Amino acid sequence: MMNEAEFEDLELHVLTLAFQINGLKQKKSSLTREQRASLEILEEDYQYYKSRYDQKVKKVEKTVPNEANFGDW
Repeated sequence: MMNEAEFEDLELHVLTLAFQINGLKQKKSSLTREQRASLEILEEDYQYYKSRYDQKVKKVEKTVPNEANFGDW
């Protein structure tokens, strides 16, 4: 199981990739060939890490109760 620090690192990595992709897509018409290749690699990395992140979130959601009532603790 992934510890909290590893989960936060994964979340930060996913957000960083999304930010980089968004920045490149905003200037897509003026990208060089190398930048377009980088964008494709970033998008592939994003899909991979985003799916890992989503899987971890589902595992956490299964272990954390959906709603805690006052008397539950």
